[in-house]
Amino acid sequence: MGQFLSPFVPLVQRIGSLEIYVTPDVPKMQLSARVCEVLSPEVIEETNRWMIEFFGVTNILNDNDAVVICGKRIHMNPRMYARFKAAVTPSAEVFDLADYRR
Repeated sequence: MGQFLSPFVPLVQRIGSLEIYVTPDVPKMQLSARVCEVLSPEVIEETNRWMIEFFGVTNILNDNDAVVICGKRIHMNPRMYARFKAAVTPSAEVFDLADYRR
């Protein structure tokens, strides 16, 4: 938690030719790398956890938004993805890539 989060957005699912990407939430505030150099890992983790509880998290995408890129990539935040996944019918052939990464 003492490190800055990567902007990398992982591919979560593929539905037919559509690729679903989830943009991760990031803390609104966290300790800077410079401050982390002089603090213990325990203090960094505890402080960053408190900052998340107090200030919350943010996401580049709003809760009700999904962005389609080039007609084949859909980007959404974790809450929209949860609603999307719950709405998909079993007959839609949803492949959760987490099952294939082992």
